[in-house]
Amino acid sequence: MTELLPEDMVFNYANGAIRAYAIVNSAAVSMMRPYDVGSPYSSAQGGRVVMCSYRTLRSPIPLTAVTANEALRVELQSGRNPVLDRRGAVAQKYLCAISPIAGQLVASLGDISPPPTKSPTPALTPTEVSRLVDARLGQGKFRDELLIEFNGKCPVTGLAIPDLLRASHIKAWTQADNHERLDRNNGLLLAAGVDAAFDKGYIAFSDNGELLVSSRLSLFHRTALGIPTGTYTLQREFITPQRRQHLEFHRAKYGL
Repeated sequence: MTELLPEDMVFNYANGAIRAYAIVNSAAVSMMRPYDVGSPYSSAQGGRVVMCSYRTLRSPIPLTAVTANEALRVELQSGRNPVLDRRGAVAQKYLCAISPIAGQLVASLGDISPPPTKSPTPALTPTEVSRLVDARLGQGKFRDELLIEFNGKCPVTGLAIPDLLRASHIKAWTQADNHERLDRNNGLLLAAGVDAAFDKGYIAFSDNGELLVSSRLSLFHRTALGIPTGTYTLQREFITPQRRQHLEFHRAKYGL
């Protein structure tokens, strides 16, 4: 809730359908909980409130319409706190963040008017949808291009078994636009363990490709993952201007 900002949209899902939405008017502020239902509540827990303009939909959007949109389904199954599980069922959660693209796709399914300052994303063609789905799954052209560029091996560990390599996005899927999601310059070909460490911010790369390691990752765990315990630098040809920008974004996100 503390991440909500003015002009963000919040969709209300209940009983198998999106039934309302709200436009956020203010950031979250501290406030006592105005009611006492459900589990026992203590005032010591505090609380927050976000002021919104709430609007009920004339025609609720059923879950079947949401999951039938392939691009939207992939968006809602992505991120650190996905709205949908792998089967396409709604996860039982109170509040989940979704990407701006997902918000625009949901709005397009019903009588929902996004705030005028939010610029819409152009509609995707079926081919673009297919490419995005493949890229999200680490397959398709995005992966093929990384396999070619990195000569079929992880540049950090030297692992050259394709089944154990991941087409990793530098700028996370949920934060990237559609172009960045498909652009190989926003990717690295990494061994599975190295990919997981990179994705969670345990490692990063400097502008010149030098490996940066978080203090959270011990020498023991670096060795277990196959991450060099000494100094290491990506080969210069892998540091394109576009990739350098994404690496900078990744470092800033994790404070490395």
